[in-house]
Amino acid sequence: MFDEAFPYVETEDQLRSIEEIKKDMQNSRPMDRLLVGDVGFGKTEVAMRAAFKAVNDHKQVVVLVPTTVLAQQHYSNFKERFQQFAVNVDVLSRFRSKKEQAETIEKLKKGQVDILIGTHRVLSKDVVFSDLGLMIIDEEQRFGVKHKEALKELKKKIDVLTLTATRFHVPYICQCWEYETCLLLRLLQLIDILFKPMFLNKMIVSFEMLY
Repeated sequence: MFDEAFPYVETEDQLRSIEEIKKDMQNSRPMDRLLVGDVGFGKTEVAMRAAFKAVNDHKQVVVLVPTTVLAQQHYSNFKERFQQFAVNVDVLSRFRSKKEQAETIEKLKKGQVDILIGTHRVLSKDVVFSDLGLMIIDEEQRFGVKHKEALKELKKKIDVLTLTATRFHVPYICQCWEYETCLLLRLLQLIDILFKPMFLNKMIVSFEMLY
């Protein structure tokens, strides 16, 4: 139902990535995958499919972004995409008043927020999840050392999907060598790359009316 509501035709790369990520999320060991793709290649939709699976499995999802503007952008996109499916999406950033932030944190503790989107504010000690299952990180390399240490601890407990437009993601590769203690083949299995832009696959009426 959620997949069918996507107004575009997925690329082969997207479909492959979605299948591999969902399969990885079913393992007993926490997932730690990297999704690589330029702007417009459909990373967000892949992340949304993973988020929907987590919510369906009665887990909470947090989307961590490096800037307040990006948090607001993701919040609008997630809110629109999930509005038909009774999924509660909220945001935590400096654009929200202290009262609004306190209300969001309280709802989060009670399990009344399914997907939380925010900046490093979501890593604060006062932000407590009822049952966090998936963390989606957008451009991890833009976070500071302190925040990366906090992320490193979280990755041991929950599923993590990292999004980036950078093909050679140094922090992730170094981390894989440190914690996976495996060969290059295993490293490649943890990385999904989107090669084809989504605009080549648009199937919306407004697009077709131009021709």
